Amino acid sequence: MRRRSRSGGNFAWGEFVREDRRIELHFRQTLGLVRYHVGNQSASHESYMRELGVLDQRRYPGFSEDPAAAFHDLAHDLSWADDFLSGSAAVLRKAAAREASDTAEQNKRVTAGRVGDVRQRQ
Repeated sequence: MRRRSRSGGNFAWGEFVREDRRIELHFRQTLGLVRYHVGNQSASHESYMRELGVLDQRRYPGFSEDPAAAFHDLAHDLSWADDFLSGSAAVLRKAAAREASDTAEQNKRVTAGRVGDVRQRQ
């Protein structure tokens, strides 16, 4: 799918789908968001790599000037993603749950700060 956006020109997004799994990719001048989905759960590339224990070995995002390099870097990282590609996706589910919990906690703190509830901020 291709669209035009006021904030930055053309962009594209797409998904690779197999059964209840999909990998979501967004592209604007280079590869941007990468998100893994299994059933109704999802996790970012960073969260998934962290849960796999390879965060410090990942190559994506590499921030290269060559847009194709990001896809090569992602392909490298997918070598650790057997859990998602052909396994039970248990690690991905764990990453998704942790990410959802972290996001909910962060949203709770932000909301408490905005409404001035001192007890919630503490």
